[in-house]
Amino acid sequence: MHMPQDLTIQEQEILRSCEELIKQGLETFYVVGRALMTIRDQRLYRVEYSNFESYCRERWDMTRRHAYRFITATSIVDGITPTAVMRTHESQIRPLLKLPDTKRRQAWEDAIALAADKRVTARHVEAIVHGVPLQPRVRNFCYPLDFRGLKYAPINEQGVVFRLLTTSTQQESPSPPAPLHPY
Repeated sequence: MHMPQDLTIQEQEILRSCEELIKQGLETFYVVGRALMTIRDQRLYRVEYSNFESYCRERWDMTRRHAYRFITATSIVDGITPTAVMRTHESQIRPLLKLPDTKRRQAWEDAIALAADKRVTARHVEAIVHGVPLQPRVRNFCYPLDFRGLKYAPINEQGVVFRLLTTSTQQESPSPPAPLHPY
């Protein structure tokens, strides 16, 4: 059974500031990861929750696994850059988990170089980690799209695919359906 332990005034302030950081930006993983790490390491959840997992689940609707992703990614960022002032997302850091600690900084620097003055994406980091060249995404807009296995389907004036409705007395005509693309 969970026995609540009182927090000191200082611990209450730390918990309040950490929770405020989490509330302000779940999308800014570094700050959130650092706050979750502090709450976990100092057991600041202990007044209302029996463990860190229940704290994350009930307070933030976050699985333990997701919380630890934030924490792990924060630790990796601490190891690859002297400052955490960079626009990153947790998914960009995740591929670095596959590398030993000693190679993470170099891989991150290579990903920055590969991005060439653009924002580093998870694809850049994965390409470096796996040692394969970054392939451009091929997009082909020339051919009709497949709509649930159909090459042709009825289409309205706005280009929206729809299905003809029939009544019990009226049958669909056997004429071929209109093509998806008018050209």
